[in-house]
Amino acid sequence: MTVSIANAETRRSLRSVAAAPALRVPVTDSVYFRHEGDSVQLLMRVHLPKRVGKREVIILEPRLVLGSDSVDLSSVGVYGRTPYYRLIRSGIFTFQNPDDIMIRWRDLDESSDFLYARKVHRRDFLEGACVKIAYTRYSCCGDIVEREGWEVAEARIFLAADTIVELVPKVMEKHGTMHVDFVLDSINIRPDYHDNRRELAKLVGALDSVLSDERNRIESLTLHGYASPEGPYRHNEWLAKNRTEALRRYIAERYPSLDTLIRTRHTAEDWEGLRAYVAASQLRHKDEIMAVFNDTVRWSDPDERLRHVRRTYREDFADIFDRSLPYLRHTDYTLRYTYSGQRELSRVIPPRLRPEEPLQPDEPVQSIRPLRPLFAVKTNLLFDAIAWPNVEVEVPIGRKARWSVMAEWGSPWYVWHHNSRAYEILNLGVEVRRWMRKCDGCRPALTGSFLGLYACGGKYDIEWNSSGDQGEYASFGLSYGYSWILGKCWNLELSGSAGVVFGPQRHYNGEFDDTHLIFKHFDNLFYAGLTQLKLSIVWLIPRKWFGLKE
Repeated sequence: MTVSIANAETRRSLRSVAAAPALRVPVTDSVYFRHEGDSVQLLMRVHLPKRVGKREVIILEPRLVLGSDSVDLSSVGVYGRTPYYRLIRSGIFTFQNPDDIMIRWRDLDESSDFLYARKVHRRDFLEGACVKIAYTRYSCCGDIVEREGWEVAEARIFLAADTIVELVPKVMEKHGTMHVDFVLDSINIRPDYHDNRRELAKLVGALDSVLSDERNRIESLTLHGYASPEGPYRHNEWLAKNRTEALRRYIAERYPSLDTLIRTRHTAEDWEGLRAYVAASQLRHKDEIMAVFNDTVRWSDPDERLRHVRRTYREDFADIFDRSLPYLRHTDYTLRYTYSGQRELSRVIPPRLRPEEPLQPDEPVQSIRPLRPLFAVKTNLLFDAIAWPNVEVEVPIGRKARWSVMAEWGSPWYVWHHNSRAYEILNLGVEVRRWMRKCDGCRPALTGSFLGLYACGGKYDIEWNSSGDQGEYASFGLSYGYSWILGKCWNLELSGSAGVVFGPQRHYNGEFDDTHLIFKHFDNLFYAGLTQLKLSIVWLIPRKWFGLKE
């Protein structure tokens, strides 16, 4: 026996986004329970957020609930770029268990549907339980940005020995909003114009999902078109009416059987959506503008109402024009259909859940192996740009890698123009660094900011047109920098150092076709200030390459 319940999709329009601009609530439109012997297979299609912030993590936590009892199922984590790379670097699971489902930000696309499948054993504990989902958005350090939970409507498990099932029609609805762009003053739909192909796919996808199930019968499709308050009211009314009719013809051509079921409505200007945007904004003169919009007695003419705001509050109107008006040109659709579902006429009395009895998924998801670097190899791109070959090796110390030791070598060694010009430097140095991390999970090894103590030395011979300087030098001081994660094994590091440089210096001239160097005078070199500036590309060498434990 299979129980299939579908609930209406959450409607997302400009009015709801204005009230909660950060909310990205995923939607489930179908839940299935498939009975297999002594277990129950839970299948649920989840619409994941299409975008996740590069520093954010979204966790979906399904659970079976019966009264005050609940049992958690495997969670689904959608990881932004920064927390994902920090996870695979450190191997510390801050947000969920290693065996739960993890999805990378770059695996999301415009149709981010995820089929959640879990097998639950000991089915005698699950009679009458419903499915609920908790949604939490975290920052990269684990702080909760927003949290919401909801129940998948009427999705309950029934496990009766002798159950009678009959088909019962149920009226369902799907709602959505499309922002189809038109050429200026045009009413012709061009799928290849701007993001029209993606916007039209919202309605086409909803129609296909309903028509693909033989138990569904479409009753009606209502299209409600809106124009923005920009421009003359009568012209906007003509645009809203004819553009909605153009969309009706577009759907009727692709679904001829729905031609007589499509209904159209239009609203010349979406003032309700404009008021919602202004009310939720941070405009400087928000209260004054809302007073004008709401005073329909004094400003009965909508065109004059908008012109007054444009003349009086120019900066605020520019913000409204750029951020709000394009989204007020939209079409809302309501797809009404009949679903011939199943209803049980008899079942046993449901027992209570036992939270102490664990639920076992069918197959654990393979966890990500952390990347703990044995050492890092880097090169200073600024030195490379002036033909200064250089290489640095940095080794983290300890399991938490709060400290590291770095050694560097650089040696441009060039002589040209019949020995009258020389660019010869040999530099060797070491540096001890302290990495300043808020927590071990937030900053993996060799990432984030650091403070270092360096010491270096070497010798040099710089000559130009038979006149030059030779000498030896030593330098020490403090360094500070930051290392960003570029990829799984790559970082980008920016650092600067300040300290002192000192040593003997010999000035010479080249004589006899630069075959002999004649020293003229001796001096002592001393300098205090900025000594080094580095922009380095860093390659992390994992421990596993050498057969060591992560």
